[in-house]
Amino acid sequence: MPMTNKGNVLSDHKKVGKKFIPPIIDKLGSTFQETSWVKFSIPELVWIALLNYRCGYKDGADLSLSLAKATKEVTNKNEWYAPLSSFSTLSKQQKQQIIDILKQKGKHHDLFVGLIPLISLYPKFPLSFIGKVKKPNKEEKATYLTQMKSVLDKIYDKHTKEAIFTQANAIYICFVLGKLRVTSDSSLANFPEIENYPNTEESKKIAASIRASINGFIGLDIGGTKTDWPDYYWNHGLEIDKCE
Repeated sequence: MPMTNKGNVLSDHKKVGKKFIPPIIDKLGSTFQETSWVKFSIPELVWIALLNYRCGYKDGADLSLSLAKATKEVTNKNEWYAPLSSFSTLSKQQKQQIIDILKQKGKHHDLFVGLIPLISLYPKFPLSFIGKVKKPNKEEKATYLTQMKSVLDKIYDKHTKEAIFTQANAIYICFVLGKLRVTSDSSLANFPEIENYPNTEESKKIAASIRASINGFIGLDIGGTKTDWPDYYWNHGLEIDKCE
């Protein structure tokens, strides 16, 4: 990308060394802990990426938001409910209440179907309570592994369209649940324009802010909470299939 375009895209960011810090993160100062996209953020957001992959961007976003809203309704907590670790402390009763709400809204079946590969392959998947599945046969396991590999391949680089839409879904959940508000001069103020990424300069600017923000938000959300899910995700992945 030409330097002039980069300047436009990151025009509202503060440069610290070689990094460009978006205004929303700059205002948080030292209250957030930046985390690794690959090591932490991918495991935390992979369920959203899988829903997008299996259901399409529109329905994937709708289903992930529906789950987040149902979870907040049940817990009445000011949580993000985009990172998977935020679902790890739910009680058995709360899980059933979430399922009941999703069924009432007509979202449960599609959400369950969308998440089957993760439910089938990862016994400790935090959203496995959404539905039970039988042990996959050889053909089913191969299909699920292929799909999960494809999802991971598409989001491993956080600049790809698939990765940006995964991160955008997570940020949108943050907006809807009332955990994020931005001023009119923020690049995120015109958030819906992200739908046109990467075809417009405005969408590229919004994507840059999303990329720079997402890891800090995850660090802020789960930074002080001990969670085994990210390590389990990668370690178990090596157990069920070889690393490529």
